[in-house]
Amino acid sequence: MTNASRFAMAAVGLGLWASCQSPSATLDTSQASLVNGAPAASTLGFYFLPPISWQLPPHFDGVFAPDLSPTVLVDEVQLPGGQTVANVATLTATDRKVRRHPWRELYIARFDTSRLDPQRHYRVRVMLDDEQLGAADLAVVASAADLKSIDTAHVTPVLAGMTLPIKFRIERKAADQDGDGVPDWRDNCPTIYNPPVAVPPLPGKPVTPARCDYNKSDCDPQELDCLPASRLQQPDVCSCPGNGANCPAPDACHTAGICDPTTGSCGLVAVPDGTPCSDGNACNGAETCQAGICTPGTPPACGSGSNPCQAASCDPVDGCRVATVVDGAPCPLANGAGVCQGGVCGSLTCAAGFGDCDGDASNGCERDLSSDVGNCGACGAACTPSCQTAVFTETWESGAGAWRAVDSNPVAVTTDGSPCGQFQRETLSFSGGRVFTKAGIAVNAGAVYCLTGWIRGSTDAIPFVGMQISDADGNLTGGEHWLIGMPGYTTGYANGDMVTPVTSSGDWAYYAKSFTMDPGVSDVVLKDENFGTGAADFDLIQLWAGACPSAPAGFCAAPDPACQPALCLSGTCSSPKL
Repeated sequence: MTNASRFAMAAVGLGLWASCQSPSATLDTSQASLVNGAPAASTLGFYFLPPISWQLPPHFDGVFAPDLSPTVLVDEVQLPGGQTVANVATLTATDRKVRRHPWRELYIARFDTSRLDPQRHYRVRVMLDDEQLGAADLAVVASAADLKSIDTAHVTPVLAGMTLPIKFRIERKAADQDGDGVPDWRDNCPTIYNPPVAVPPLPGKPVTPARCDYNKSDCDPQELDCLPASRLQQPDVCSCPGNGANCPAPDACHTAGICDPTTGSCGLVAVPDGTPCSDGNACNGAETCQAGICTPGTPPACGSGSNPCQAASCDPVDGCRVATVVDGAPCPLANGAGVCQGGVCGSLTCAAGFGDCDGDASNGCERDLSSDVGNCGACGAACTPSCQTAVFTETWESGAGAWRAVDSNPVAVTTDGSPCGQFQRETLSFSGGRVFTKAGIAVNAGAVYCLTGWIRGSTDAIPFVGMQISDADGNLTGGEHWLIGMPGYTTGYANGDMVTPVTSSGDWAYYAKSFTMDPGVSDVVLKDENFGTGAADFDLIQLWAGACPSAPAGFCAAPDPACQPALCLSGTCSSPKL
């Protein structure tokens, strides 16, 4: 490796070292750049970086200013006085010879030294608006062997013909003490932030390509062209202390005013619509600014819900609060009334003809005892029909609209030419009920019911039919009971009640199961399932009120009960035969 190559690599390495310094530590400003053995005229906050300066503070403490337009001058000078003999190069941001690295926090000007004469003296100066920020002298040598004789503490060694990366850092305090984007020598208030325009944000940081040496070329997309210097002037009357009236924000819906430099009057600037402007009262709604006016919001609805023993109120600080009413206060409920005790309505007294059959005082006396066949004349007095009546019958021939598949597969209605016509077929095995009725079926708690249906299963199918407690919309709210299915399977009712067993032989057969409806139940859904791997077919599934009807005489036919359902008229049960 040649000495020239070693020097170039050292310069690049020091450049990378300088760009990686942390800006968070305290800066020791006592070490200024030197020009020919004397302190350079460097502004506080300006730093030459390697390879121009080899002496750097361990950390920078200022904020890098990436939006300036510095100029780099390379001049031939006469020593020892330093008088300028001729300008060798003028590198500016306008012609993109001085470029910025906002993420590396430095400026760079790449200078071709092939025009420099080792017998002459040169000086690099960094200017901003004709103000010098810093200067450094160059010692030009013709060969790498001469580099070792250079005093790098006072001058920068340069091998003639190499590309010299002139890198430097400008912090806000170097040119703009208050950081308002206007250099101090043009700022009417150099220590007070009063910007003419907002500084645009930097774009996202791009990725540096592999083998890209930014010291020698502009191959790095992180390098941005410098912005032109701002020429906007600031307001003169209101910006500086003692120089006119201040423009404070008059209220929460305006920002600080903009001052007219000729009159000193403050204009009003409204904040964006929707900006909060709370008056401290939570009970009149959340106020927001609209076109510069603090506009009230919607007051909160402080309801206490369905509990008549709680009273809601609004506190200006805390907002809605719910308090318990005094014990002994009356609490009106549906079809009855009670007394509040500890925030709960109890001691329910029902109006004539109504009953609290579910034992829940919060919903009042929910049953009409004059017409409810499940609670006819009194809670729990089920009015049983003298014979059977069908409360639900599925007919696949009318479509599958009354059924839903819980596994997102459609209800499969098919036919194979059998006397049963269309029927539902299940060939997939799922757990917990694959097909449900869509809506709940109204039933009477404690009454006797019968589930019937025609079922055919292949030898490896395990058909089941049952019911599950729901609400009127078919949403499941309670336990399930499989009533017809695999031999030896229990229904979930008392005393080890067993399902009506299905024979999976490939033939259609009629099945029925009698059961007593669970207490407190008002709606159920019917469900069928194939727990096996074969095919299970279901047809004419029916739910009957009363005992199970006699099996139908015809193949795939329905039972024919020749009677009427039970009636509860004025609290009296009747079920006349046809």
